[in-house]
Amino acid sequence: MNTDERTFSIDELSDLTGTSRRTIRYYVQEGILDRPEGIARGAHYTRRHLQRVLDIMSWQAEGLTIDGIRQRLAAPETTAAPRPRSAMEVWTRITLHDGVELHINAEAAGLTPEATRRLADALRQMLKQITSEGVEE
Repeated sequence: MNTDERTFSIDELSDLTGTSRRTIRYYVQEGILDRPEGIARGAHYTRRHLQRVLDIMSWQAEGLTIDGIRQRLAAPETTAAPRPRSAMEVWTRITLHDGVELHINAEAAGLTPEATRRLADALRQMLKQITSEGVEE
């Protein structure tokens, strides 16, 4: 069998992605993952499903919500040409702690303003924990 034609049960897809069966079903219910091929006991997932679950996990790690992922999937596919070196980019500089800054191009990273704020807050918490641990040593 050609590896592109490989199919997976929901248990195999779950194992390969580290995602629970319940979460996979939730993604299907929310419309961000296509329904499996076949029906009932014959239902199976393809490499396309596997890649989409991995994409969803990556987007969630970037801070996208299910609604944000749905919007990203609804956006027309474009093959963006590489930007010329003279292209203008907007970078945000966020001070996280004395001597520590986050430089981020939220648009290029696919982060909403809220996701960027959450990222900065999470990094601040991590730095706070790390610096307080250093004091106790």
